[in-house]
Amino acid sequence: MSILTQKSSVLSVSNLTHKIKRQLNSEFGSVSVQGEISSIKKHTSGHVYFSIKDSMAQLNCVLFRSNIKSAHLPKEGDLVICHGEIDVYLPRGSYQLLVKKIEMTGLGELLVQLEQLKQELKALGWFDKENKKPLPKFPKRIGIITSPTGAVIQDIIHVLKRRSRAFHLIIHPVHVQGDMAAKEVTNAIYDFNQLQNVDVIIIARGGGSIEDLFAFNEKILAKAVFDSHIPIISSIGHETDYTICDLVADIRAPTPSAAAEIVMQESANLEHFLLDTQKQLKMLIDWNIQKHKERLQRFQLHPLFCTAHLLNPYFQRFDEMTQNIQSRISQFCKQKQQQLDVKKIVLSSLNPAVKIRHLKELHKKLQKQYLHLLQQKKQHLIQAEKSCTQYKEKYILAIFYYLKQKRLSLKKLTSHLQSLDPKNLMKKGYAILKDSNQKVVSKLKDVDINSTLFVHVQDGALKTQVLEKIKD
Repeated sequence: MSILTQKSSVLSVSNLTHKIKRQLNSEFGSVSVQGEISSIKKHTSGHVYFSIKDSMAQLNCVLFRSNIKSAHLPKEGDLVICHGEIDVYLPRGSYQLLVKKIEMTGLGELLVQLEQLKQELKALGWFDKENKKPLPKFPKRIGIITSPTGAVIQDIIHVLKRRSRAFHLIIHPVHVQGDMAAKEVTNAIYDFNQLQNVDVIIIARGGGSIEDLFAFNEKILAKAVFDSHIPIISSIGHETDYTICDLVADIRAPTPSAAAEIVMQESANLEHFLLDTQKQLKMLIDWNIQKHKERLQRFQLHPLFCTAHLLNPYFQRFDEMTQNIQSRISQFCKQKQQQLDVKKIVLSSLNPAVKIRHLKELHKKLQKQYLHLLQQKKQHLIQAEKSCTQYKEKYILAIFYYLKQKRLSLKKLTSHLQSLDPKNLMKKGYAILKDSNQKVVSKLKDVDINSTLFVHVQDGALKTQVLEKIKD
């Protein structure tokens, strides 16, 4: 009995969510909530989705397009008061605030703290160029402080391999988001400085919201960057994102890939210079070798070093005579070959075997043409037979269709005649009125008062007497 009772009290997800929605709507109704704007996003439909938060919690909010005209559109970090209604979004089962009106109460606490910290560090001189350390021209060991699982480290490795092959990469894995991120990055900087095992440090992270990047605005991280004896390149977020870590670092790169380009810039330039110098030296050596070859050839052709030039005219004359003899022999052989070919043709034409072969080929050709013509005639007959069959089928279908139409017409006419038959009309409740002479009465003037009339119905007739005439 308890099991049945327990099963009957089980709710579906939809039923439970609807009950929660009704309870929230009846309990709260219109509310006003103060918090800091976060993760604001304007959809292509015109609606705006964002969150408001404080130090302990956050609340999802929706500002529909119809209410934007009457509401000031906030930006990230603004401290606002949102007026609206609490509602439950059924597909996700989450509650949210349907914002009707937004009141601005000043900058968000996070941005106020960030601005105050910037002014404090600027007064200390941590942003000054005089305190920036120069990057090493040819770093051999590069330290990377970033998440080991993101796309950032892959982008950096790809660029470094493309720019140079002579480097050693040391990765210090850290969290780049959350409460522990600032402390882990700070410890990583101190570790590299204590071990002195790298020539330059890159701090890298991909883009994100102001909350995601806020770990890089902590004072403890800024102090570690400023105190570092090893030059630091900071590449946090996208090109438009600026953090305190970027401002204190020795070099700020707009993207992690750009940081890799900057750190290996001198090495890549030197490599290109050496390649260009190698090409120029090779061209110079090849030119000198060619120059000395030409000079050596001129020495070889000088009369003092060669007596063969005295015999050259005779060698040339000998070559000409040899060429003439070979040409005459070739012409003579060609003429004799032509005469021989003519004789062969004459003998072939007189050979009985050749004539028989020619006649056989002619017979085979004629037989082939006859078979081809016969095949064409057969195809024509088959096609004609198919056409006759098709026409026969068409005529049969046409006659069938014609008879069908005529049957339908006959059926309609029969039905029409039956509908006009008085007996059929009587079946529907109609009657025929006749006088004593069996003439049909159709008007009041055809009968007199007290005259006898016969009312014919389906199964007989009724004899009646006229008592009164009533006109319509």
